[in-house]
Amino acid sequence: MPNDQAHDTRTTVAEDRVAAAVSLNVAGVAAPLGGTPIERQFVIDINAVGGTLGGDVQDPSGVQNNKQVFTGDAGGTTYSDEIKFNGQNVLRYSVNQGSTGFGTLGGNIALNNCPGASRLYKGDEIWTRSAMFYPSASWVHNSGRNKFQRHRVYQANNDGSRGYLDTYTDGNQSIGSSILWWIYEGKAQWLSSGDIGPMTFDEWHTIETYMKLDTVSVENGGTARVIMWYDGIRVIDSTVRETLNADTDYLASSAQFLYYGNETAPRALHCYAKDFIVRSSPPPNVDADGFPFIGTI
Repeated sequence: MPNDQAHDTRTTVAEDRVAAAVSLNVAGVAAPLGGTPIERQFVIDINAVGGTLGGDVQDPSGVQNNKQVFTGDAGGTTYSDEIKFNGQNVLRYSVNQGSTGFGTLGGNIALNNCPGASRLYKGDEIWTRSAMFYPSASWVHNSGRNKFQRHRVYQANNDGSRGYLDTYTDGNQSIGSSILWWIYEGKAQWLSSGDIGPMTFDEWHTIETYMKLDTVSVENGGTARVIMWYDGIRVIDSTVRETLNADTDYLASSAQFLYYGNETAPRALHCYAKDFIVRSSPPPNVDADGFPFIGTI
């Protein structure tokens, strides 16, 4: 595991962080030491509990029938009982034969549209977890790297996109290959999980990514850091990558998939998810090294 670092004990659990002494971030907003300003702490948990079977999972407001949903780009996402997780219905992500899945596979969350959520800035933190089930009978991994969790970064004053902070899965499931990757398109520098075994079909798996937003990496005296867990095991911990280009840049949206691949789906495909969770408030669970994470299912 590259660049493994000891956990900052100031940020072990939410209660400790809120109670901690405060400092001012670049915008002059009071924030718990080492963490996201309190007014930008939120939890978005998109799941199928209480959803209408076969119904869509999107609304521009981020809320539908008192449930959190994607704000858009989720035309192929529905609530399903084709399989269950602990007796509960699931999300079904689908892509049509011959389609790239662009704008329909998975879904997007425009953070400013969602009640209680907001864009994130330098000094903020974000955790994203996907709990996935890939059926061998109805899913084929794209042969290349697959866009999986996506967070879009913009310049201030509507000066354009910096690209995405991306977690990828890799369709190459051969021995010795890396099945998880991370890149910030604004810097074009990759991180790899290394060989952690194949992502098996017909089983539940969790993929979780943590990012601290900063223009300077921990190694260079800043706070930018990237951690990734696969089934609750830390497989990437990098302190050498930046996660923003400029102090005034901001993270505007978070997404699941949004894209299958240029080669298009070889047939109609679908997979399932227990949930898609995006949060800037520190989770109550901690991993084996004491770092806050959403955790396994």
